[in-house]
Amino acid sequence: MKTGFVKIVRKFPGRAVLAILMGAVPFLCFSQVSWGGSREHLFYPSSSPQYASQLDIESVAMSFWGNNLLLSDTRHEVVFLNISGENMTVPVSGGKDLVNQVVLPGQAVVVAGNGHSAPLPEIRPGKAFHFGILPLGMAVDKDIVFIADGNGTIDALNISMDPRHIYVIPPIGNTGAIRGHVTRMIQRTGLNNRILGEAAPLTLLSGRISVIAGGGDKRPGLKPIDAFSCRISPVAIANDGHRIYVVGQTGRVYFLNEARHVVDIPVKENGQTRWVHVPTGMIVLVAGGGTKNTDVDLVPLSAVESEIAPTSIAVHHHHILLGDSGDGVLEVNVAGDHQQILKSDSAANIHPLEPGEIVSVTGSGNQMADTKPMEASLVDIHPKSLVESASGILYLAEMDEASDSGKVEALNVGSADASVPQGGAPHGLTRLPHGQVMVLVGNGSKTPVPGIHPDIPTHVGIVPVNVAFHNGLLAIADLNGSIDVVNIGGVNRLVHPMGQGSAVVLPRGRIISLMGARSGNRSKGELVPEVHSGQ
Repeated sequence: MKTGFVKIVRKFPGRAVLAILMGAVPFLCFSQVSWGGSREHLFYPSSSPQYASQLDIESVAMSFWGNNLLLSDTRHEVVFLNISGENMTVPVSGGKDLVNQVVLPGQAVVVAGNGHSAPLPEIRPGKAFHFGILPLGMAVDKDIVFIADGNGTIDALNISMDPRHIYVIPPIGNTGAIRGHVTRMIQRTGLNNRILGEAAPLTLLSGRISVIAGGGDKRPGLKPIDAFSCRISPVAIANDGHRIYVVGQTGRVYFLNEARHVVDIPVKENGQTRWVHVPTGMIVLVAGGGTKNTDVDLVPLSAVESEIAPTSIAVHHHHILLGDSGDGVLEVNVAGDHQQILKSDSAANIHPLEPGEIVSVTGSGNQMADTKPMEASLVDIHPKSLVESASGILYLAEMDEASDSGKVEALNVGSADASVPQGGAPHGLTRLPHGQVMVLVGNGSKTPVPGIHPDIPTHVGIVPVNVAFHNGLLAIADLNGSIDVVNIGGVNRLVHPMGQGSAVVLPRGRIISLMGARSGNRSKGELVPEVHSGQ
């Protein structure tokens, strides 16, 4: 009779491993054992903290919350990943109620979503782990996470330990019960009561989630409407403080005002620019929905008269940056200035971009980006995700459907030349002139995947679906099944791919996998479980 047993290969002493065989079913108890990248042994994130290297993740969206990461996955959940190096406390499910859970460095835990598609979040705030959500995009303002929910709404999640305020217009129409509940909650805040149709602050307790837009039957247009009465199908979201920008599935971009005051948004129609006053809690169209083509290089057009197909969005100094599936990188001016901030021509000319206008930044070239800098206007770029650093570097995640692989590129759209870290270059830096683009991560294939030890970014294979940047760290959501981080900053960083007791130095210009067990560069000090069969 054949029975399975587990053989432990010990490469050096110092770790205790105990294998207990009970009948034909092996049970393995071990300390600090790496599975060497075998995906079949991975677990799903849960409401109990687990070391991220042991978890399987298929990330859809990603955003930094301070020095940590928030991820959404295909299992209808939002996951908190501690990469700060410090213990963090977040609200999680404790069964029927919320508990304040300490999360150690290198650990991940589910903070929202029940793993199913129902019940849906409501206007009335509720415990985040009770609801079925489909987070296609996330944007963070301090402790409030704004979620582009594929169920057709924009949700607000309070991930902090303290109550926070969101701003809503108590709904009217056929929602009398909810309207009354929301109005009573507003009254309990002790703040001045508001009449229906005007925005008021609503208290969002720790670990609670609430719908703040969507669920109605009106399509937002050039006249602001109550956010609860609108019909949207959000696929991406970005914020500039409490100014929320949403990409809809129909190729339209909306502005949702969550600020405490009226915000003026420019709209250009028939050659004339006017400023639309958007009260708190209302939503308005800012780009898309027209018929004009934006692929005419460096020629600004009316944003609301243009036909676009954005898949991702970022905001910088009140300018909207769009990753478009057909026209590369687009910029929309919703500020009061008259100049575009993204300038991808090497001459660094001053390009006028009037309020309410849109322009294609990257040109319509037919060349592929390389590890050496190239003129952005000559390169074919169709980013799935983008994010800009304060230094003026735009990081673009692209996927090649033909090879089922991808890359992350760096595009210098700042006001001066810059240096980016790249393995093999003198002193680890490559000069990236203004208006030029280069491949920063990816080798053009899916393998070898990033591992739990630092590697050169252009030596690994990635399939990036999302990127985020904060404080010198570039995070990549990889469809290979991991969350990878590249150190772009000027100093070495300590990361914890295998938990708190296994800090790893991540040098500048190196990549490492922090979530999802990867084979990568396995060190000679690991214990590698091997499964065999015997008589």
